[in-house]
Amino acid sequence: MNRSEELLSAWLRLTANVRGNRMLKELSLNEIMILRLVHLEGGEEGLTATAINERLKLLKSLTHRVLVGLEGKGMVCRRPDARDGRTVRVVITAAGIAAYTREHRRVMRLVDGVAENLGDEDCRRLSDLVERALDAAEKTKEEMQWFE
Repeated sequence: MNRSEELLSAWLRLTANVRGNRMLKELSLNEIMILRLVHLEGGEEGLTATAINERLKLLKSLTHRVLVGLEGKGMVCRRPDARDGRTVRVVITAAGIAAYTREHRRVMRLVDGVAENLGDEDCRRLSDLVERALDAAEKTKEEMQWFE
């Protein structure tokens, strides 16, 4: 197997493991990604749906569907921007923070176990390699335009 096939195989195995392992009990992967982003980067002002799309690289229709679901569960609310009333911002609620925190703790138990098995040096190396791989994927995708 060549290196590209090996990389694809590892990438798909990791993705399948994250999605199929049912690490998350209350939230879907897309829900927790959005809650995490809004919680950690949105502050009290929140984020626009466009900012969420751009940051997470999700389809607009998927982001909309997930936000409607989170809003229905009382985990986020939408409100007009204080400076520009035409802009709507997504803000995480106390219920959203509580759900995110529970799920985060659950996932971190698994990640802590992986980190313990790998050790500090390999964890840092793996994190660096994953970041480099993602940067390379973005650059390649931009150069190949047909992915868009």
